[in-house]
Amino acid sequence: MSTAQRYPLSTAAGQPIPLDIIKPLGILRLPFLIGVYNARSISDIYQDKLFTIHSTEDCYVSSAAVPGAVADNVVTASILFVPAGTIVSFITNSLYLAVAGITADGTAHIQIAEVWAGISLETTLTRI
Repeated sequence: MSTAQRYPLSTAAGQPIPLDIIKPLGILRLPFLIGVYNARSISDIYQDKLFTIHSTEDCYVSSAAVPGAVADNVVTASILFVPAGTIVSFITNSLYLAVAGITADGTAHIQIAEVWAGISLETTLTRI
């Protein structure tokens, strides 16, 4: 298989760009308030799946059953910072997701997906 077939996109300098394809499994819309976690349990079928998050406001996302408070000069486990208007991706084996606003109330849109095929690979990982 040629490089052009495995890497259909390239940079201006001609360097191939690996591309992964995802299979959407669902989406979760979580409204949140400043400093108050909106927590949801998720089905175990979503463990170890890819989560991508877009938030309307800066927020913390926790995968802990009981989210910890974020404080100055202290490491808080299982917390992810999501800046407003960006997309952040992560994988978790937790059965919980919680979102809390930092400076304003907002909404987080959480896409749940699995890696379906890696065009950068010579073979498909999973077929529909």
